[in-house]
Amino acid sequence: MFNKKGQAALEFLTTYGWAFLVILVMTGALSYFGVLSPGKYITDSCKLSGLVECGGGFAVEANETSMRAGLDIANNNNKKINVTGIKIKEKQDTAYITLGLDGGNVEISSNGEVKSVQGDYFDSSALAEYVGEKKVFDIIVEYTVAGSTIGSSSSGQITTTVAQI
Repeated sequence: MFNKKGQAALEFLTTYGWAFLVILVMTGALSYFGVLSPGKYITDSCKLSGLVECGGGFAVEANETSMRAGLDIANNNNKKINVTGIKIKEKQDTAYITLGLDGGNVEISSNGEVKSVQGDYFDSSALAEYVGEKKVFDIIVEYTVAGSTIGSSSSGQITTTVAQI
């Protein structure tokens, strides 16, 4: 009579098709609710190159009208340094934002002294959308070494969750 091979093949494909569809829906739901976002599992870190290093503490904060970044800077130079500026940008942005240092330039003694440096920037509506998200920021710390008028810089990255000001 009739050959039943076609019906068996169709039942096989239908059964596994439903199973595949369930897997796709579950993966979509887990992704939508943030279970599969790897950013939650990346540790907060601050890394600077050169003779100026992160001293431990760091933070990036933002709201609708301003942003603030602060970090502890360790001077591993043999001479005193004067931090003159901090520039920061989100990893995928193209231009750096220059932060105004609170209280002007910050002087840090030699031999590993750690000092907190904080900068503010106003009218930065672009960063308000990052509040609560873990982001990677490129950062440049500009400084002059005591006895020199030539500026130096140390670049690096901060990985942290942006806090609400």
